Amino acid sequence: MKTTFARGAWDTNALTYAYSYRFPETPEFHQADDHVENAIDPNQRHGWDFVSLLTREKYGYGTRVTTNLSFAGDGAPIITWTGSLDTDAEGNRRYGDYFEVVVWKNGVNVWRLKRDPSVLKEGGVSWVLLLSAEFSLEQELRHTLTVDILACRMIINVDDKHIFKLYSDDLPASFHAGINACEGLCKFYDLSVEADAEPMKELRTDW
Repeated sequence: MKTTFARGAWDTNALTYAYSYRFPETPEFHQADDHVENAIDPNQRHGWDFVSLLTREKYGYGTRVTTNLSFAGDGAPIITWTGSLDTDAEGNRRYGDYFEVVVWKNGVNVWRLKRDPSVLKEGGVSWVLLLSAEFSLEQELRHTLTVDILACRMIINVDDKHIFKLYSDDLPASFHAGINACEGLCKFYDLSVEADAEPMKELRTDW
């Protein structure tokens, strides 16, 4: 699945709006000429919409997800994936068990989020930080974020300059994947979700 987010160049046949259980709001992206972006929302704790687009189709191990993006301020563009999508009483797609690979002005973070009955706030979702790497990313410039999702591991590539390998023993064997905007202005220019991708050659080593 490959698409650009230019005006008139994409539709929701391949992608669906979906929302974490953490947030009750169900916004949509604002359409600009060559990208989509989130909007200001004073109801959100950071003052910006939390909104995601995920594939309707499910993918498996060996999938590569790539997006070209930019951000400003505390904007935190994300590649996210979840093993299942639910439908709430209002007909919105929801997810609560998922992974996030987040880029922002100070580097990259990887989060594991789960539905947790012991959590009384945040929509009943808890989270654990799996990786935090600090480096500077320039605001308002385009960056490329790629994630290879393999069995029990992932490879994260930011601009072919910052590359990380991360082990996780509970990556879902099949999943919906896509993009997510939060915490500030996030712009997405395209999205590619490629099945059976070969991991980056320089990282094809024993783990």
